[in-house]
Amino acid sequence: MIIAIPSRGPRGLEDDINEHFGRSYYYTFVSLEENQIKGVEVKEVPFSEHRPGQIPEWIKQNGAECVICWGMGRRAQEWFEKLGIHVIMGCSGKIKDIVEDYIKGSLEKGEWECGKCEE
Repeated sequence: MIIAIPSRGPRGLEDDINEHFGRSYYYTFVSLEENQIKGVEVKEVPFSEHRPGQIPEWIKQNGAECVICWGMGRRAQEWFEKLGIHVIMGCSGKIKDIVEDYIKGSLEKGEWECGKCEE
C-alpha cells in the first residue's frame, strides 16, 4: 500500500504535514508492507497551478491508495472517492509520527471543517 501525504518540504518522514493540501509543493509517498515502512519517496508537484481533480489524478498515477492530510475541500474529496483512494483528514505533525500511528492503528485525528464549504 502507498500512502500520499502533503509535506512542507522535501525531507520525507522528517518533514511536517502541509496543512494546505491543494497548495503543497511536495508530497511524501510512503510504501507499506506487512505493517512496516518499505520505501519513502518525495515528489515535487509537477504543476504550479492546477485544475480541479489534477492533484488527485497525479496522486493516483503515483500509485497511492490512501491520502492522509489535515483537510481538503469537498470537491477534492469527491475526486479521491471517484478514483478509489481513501482519505483520512484531521492529521497534523511530523510525517514519520503520522505514519507510525497509522500502522499501529492509533492515528489521532482532529476536527477539521472546510471554511469555504457550505453545509
